[in-house]
Amino acid sequence: MSNVASYERISKFRVQRGDVDTEVMRGVDRQHTDAIKAAEYLDLPAPVRYTDDGYSASEFRTRERERWEELLEEVRAGRFSHVLFWLFDRAFRTTEDAQRFLAACRKGRALIVQTGGWSPRVVDPANPDDVYAMKDAALKAEYEVAKMSMRQRRHKEELARVGAPHGGRRAFGYGPGMKTVREDEAAVVRELATRFLAGDSLRSLAGWLNQTGVATPSTESRLAKWPGVPFKLDLAEWTGPNLRHLLGREYLAGLRVHHGKVIGRGTWEPILPVETHEHIKAMLSEPGRRKNAGNNSRRYLLAGLMVCDACGAPVRGRPATGRAEAPAYLCRTGKHVQRRAELVDLEVESAMVKRLARMDVAGTLVDDVEAAELARLTEARMAMDQRMADYAAAASTMPPAAYAAATSQLTRDAAALDAEIVVARAAVKMGARVLAGATGPAAAEAWQGWDLSRKRAIINELAEVRLIGGKRGNKWDPDDVAILWR
Repeated sequence: MSNVASYERISKFRVQRGDVDTEVMRGVDRQHTDAIKAAEYLDLPAPVRYTDDGYSASEFRTRERERWEELLEEVRAGRFSHVLFWLFDRAFRTTEDAQRFLAACRKGRALIVQTGGWSPRVVDPANPDDVYAMKDAALKAEYEVAKMSMRQRRHKEELARVGAPHGGRRAFGYGPGMKTVREDEAAVVRELATRFLAGDSLRSLAGWLNQTGVATPSTESRLAKWPGVPFKLDLAEWTGPNLRHLLGREYLAGLRVHHGKVIGRGTWEPILPVETHEHIKAMLSEPGRRKNAGNNSRRYLLAGLMVCDACGAPVRGRPATGRAEAPAYLCRTGKHVQRRAELVDLEVESAMVKRLARMDVAGTLVDDVEAAELARLTEARMAMDQRMADYAAAASTMPPAAYAAATSQLTRDAAALDAEIVVARAAVKMGARVLAGATGPAAAEAWQGWDLSRKRAIINELAEVRLIGGKRGNKWDPDDVAILWR
């Protein structure tokens, strides 16, 4: 059994390949080749390989090196007589890690071999001169990492100050460096925004992207990294969560974010208007927005929307049972009502299409309650502006501490109210967005083209649907469905 170990590590780095900014890892195989040559030179057995490819060893690392920790345990246990590195900073880039490794080698009585250079260099952890050289290498590496981190922070601060892109992986919708708009992807973003605001679910939109073959950013990165390799089964697909992340990104509206906050306009061309972005963010953050965990509303047109007339609770959908019963809607209590889902859906959809055919979207009503709430919030915000102006006028007569306390609290209250206004403004415009393209003579054809999420959004906008109870069972009567138009 071999009593020699080799450790190879190198961090990821980025290169530009065509229009794609991609991560690359290389060098560990060359390090291992040098380790084998060093073992032969020193007449040692072939080394057991420990590799952390793509891992950082700096104090700013975001994940621990699993193979490095395994190696330390084996060295402490005395399994290896020699541990080979290409250079010391491949193993550690902090003085703390250097000390841990030296302690493990002393306990396990292991020698250290640096394989880089003209010939292998053997280091004895019991020799003060060798220990000094190792700790000096770790200190220099730690110093260089700290300087590099400081330069990167200053660079990012400067980019933020002038509104330039922060760099990194190519942003969906843009070319490298966000210098140009990729019109094919920008058209996808605009279509996604339109359909989402009109009521389509993230899940259905993700399915549409996958069906139409729109590549995710990570898919494009993989293909650029390994050109010509068939990744048919491994390519990343769009999902509801990653689509939520994309649609909520501020850069699509040309807004620059630094430390998680919008600090102003960016230098690149926006794909979406700021107002559209705010409406999307408002919808994504709605408290009542669920992720379809533990309910079946996305499988049934009216589950969760329609309510039981007897108790006022939302009805639920029940799939076909083993007794060949058809899918049904029933009261959540199971006591008041149960009707075949297919018959209820047909009745409601027919009524919706007739209603939409008679409507002109330009003349749709704005919900009076929502409009009144927006007016109330807007007036309250104007009153805050007036109070701030009054404080400014009285600043010379107020104690500095009192003025600072009053204005800082008012500023916080105004920011909170601004967030409420964004949500209220989105709610007022919801009707026009949901009904866009769904009204007039072509309503029936349009209705057939909508997915389940869009239909549910339209029903919720236009009416409250109640299922009349009484005798439980599947005997059908169209009067069992009451549609209360809004």
